[in-house]
Amino acid sequence: MRDLLIENGQLIAVAVAGVEAFLALILLILAIAKKKAAIVLMFLIALGLTFDSAVVAFGSSFSETLLDILSKCRYVAHGLLLPLTVAICAYVLEWEYSIGMKLSWLLSILLCGGGAAAGWFRETALSTFAGITRYAPTASSPEWAEMVGKYMPIGMVALLLISGLVYIIRHKRPFIFLGGLCMLGFSLIGPLTGNTDLIFLLSMFGEVLLLLFYMLHAATGYKEEGLL
Repeated sequence: MRDLLIENGQLIAVAVAGVEAFLALILLILAIAKKKAAIVLMFLIALGLTFDSAVVAFGSSFSETLLDILSKCRYVAHGLLLPLTVAICAYVLEWEYSIGMKLSWLLSILLCGGGAAAGWFRETALSTFAGITRYAPTASSPEWAEMVGKYMPIGMVALLLISGLVYIIRHKRPFIFLGGLCMLGFSLIGPLTGNTDLIFLLSMFGEVLLLLFYMLHAATGYKEEGLL
């Protein structure tokens, strides 16, 4: 399996970017049709992940200068958009019009600012592996930026699992929980199998499945009514 991933790394990244773009389009259509804030947020995350995957997939086609600029934008966008998961989970928990919703939005905004700053200050170096040329994080990044980059995704996955489990109990729909579970599973495969150098590639599968389950949740979990 390792050899397969290494030999076809760029092809996998291109395929992932294409699938994510398609899922982002479906989420956009659903957001327009159902006018739900949660779906709008899911679309924004899908858009960010699509951009992320596209930069990784086509990195070898860019000049080093352009790739450096796009990579900086990639890390900033990732840090900026990932915390929107907090607000998504609040909608999943059906906290609309409550103090919990307001606090969730406040936390999302604060984390978005912190995530974007961490992405901007993260130090990177040009790396080529598995046929993919990208600017990868280095150990010379500020410690706080490294901590944000490491622990924020863990926190977002935990929120997806918790809110998804609550939604299963209430509505018997597992999609949010399954999305979080896929993110967790694919992030652990690398360390558990001794393939930590493939984490960036393996995690892309988890991201695709997250967007797929976002789309299924958006398609089945909301009626066509006003924006919440």
